[in-house]
Amino acid sequence: MNKDLKTEIAFEIGTPLMHRFLLLLQHGFMVKCSTGCSVIKFLCEELGLTPEYVSEKIQTVFLDGKPVDDLEGATVKNGSRLSLSSAMPGLVGITLKRGSILASFRQTITYVEEPGTRKEAKGSIYMKLFNLVMKETGSLFLERGICVQSSILLDFIRNQNENFLADCKGIKRNGVQVEAAALESVISSAGDWIYLKVIAGQEED
Repeated sequence: MNKDLKTEIAFEIGTPLMHRFLLLLQHGFMVKCSTGCSVIKFLCEELGLTPEYVSEKIQTVFLDGKPVDDLEGATVKNGSRLSLSSAMPGLVGITLKRGSILASFRQTITYVEEPGTRKEAKGSIYMKLFNLVMKETGSLFLERGICVQSSILLDFIRNQNENFLADCKGIKRNGVQVEAAALESVISSAGDWIYLKVIAGQEED
């Protein structure tokens, strides 16, 4: 269990249910990680994405609210906010895209690295994933484990259909099995944040 949080909730599910949990990732979540490194190093070495995937699929990157063009020159710091997306539609999407020919139109908001910030250390960052990036990489984050706000997880559970929890193969709180009927109470009493893991098992024949 994540030692900084009192409650870990682990769902064991069939693969078809994973797409529902992916929606949590666009609301925002925290990950424990090495910080003080470049965005590209974080994506490839910390998260295990390939340079080819980053280059081809992650077309829009926001770091601390600013669009990033140079993934090598931008540093992920402890407490940073990082958003990842594939290409976004329309003129705004083209303008915000990494290396866009229209990047000059957003010069005043483009991320600029501050000197002396690249000091690697353990920490955490706040992330959001969107569209294709969320669908293709979200399960990696969920199986590894993320920190989510309890209120967001509670709303997510309440918004599912009545069969959702019954379709889960198992639910554990700090390693101990939890009945589906008790889950909302467990989440409500957990504090502001919960460490969440979602593990997709093999479907039975």
